[in-house]
Amino acid sequence: MTEAFPQGAVHTAGPDLEAAVRTDPGLMDLWAGLTPLGRNEFLCWVEDAKQAVTRERRIVRLT
Repeated sequence: MTEAFPQGAVHTAGPDLEAAVRTDPGLMDLWAGLTPLGRNEFLCWVEDAKQAVTRERRIVRLT
């Protein structure tokens, strides 16, 4: 069973963002160490992208 993915205070991670973070154990540890409000800031930034290309680019920058 997969460990629950830490979400933000308001926003939740899409499957693409979750998969990107989970690919690197160190990054996953950093992500889990953020507060829900801190994670929420990153999630909001990714979710606010109007185009798929922008969303993908933001996920790459985050990872």
